[in-house]
Amino acid sequence: MHRREAVKRIALASIAAMVMTRCDFGEEEVTEFLSEGKLQLNQKHKKYLAQISETFLPIKGKSDRIDPAADFIMTMVNDCKSPADIQKFAVGFNDYKNLMNQSSLEIDTDEPEEVLTVVEGVLDKKESKEELTYFILTVRELSLKNLTSSAFFMEDYLDYQLIPSEYIACYDITKSQNERI
Repeated sequence: MHRREAVKRIALASIAAMVMTRCDFGEEEVTEFLSEGKLQLNQKHKKYLAQISETFLPIKGKSDRIDPAADFIMTMVNDCKSPADIQKFAVGFNDYKNLMNQSSLEIDTDEPEEVLTVVEGVLDKKESKEELTYFILTVRELSLKNLTSSAFFMEDYLDYQLIPSEYIACYDITKSQNERI
């Protein structure tokens, strides 16, 4: 075999390997993971959900006292949302993945500005899908709740308060403080 032919074949093989790793032939829809009104994601989708959460609220590496966002989001969605809302969340997750594929963006937590620009553009459109908007707002809300309920936030950022709060026996209520009197 000639040297040039060997180099050409090695280059083609390496390019093919790079392209094949970027393609995902077995991409499952998130709605396939719905069973009995609960959403049970696989590891790949949990990792993707964690990247989405990290894009909206970059807290990775701040502390090890913050629970993983994907686990918190999935627990809250499964335990606190109705089956109709869980279905809407799953459809919105699919729509979000399709949106990222259409705009040829990869979620990169180092450069979240591009992703946020696309998301804001979708939210600003009047014809945006209700499920996609619900998914984005739910992930954002639950990511914030995950942070504010973590030991890291409670110990390092909140001021110390008595629980229950202090009792004020004589509290003056005047008309200027409360107009409904």
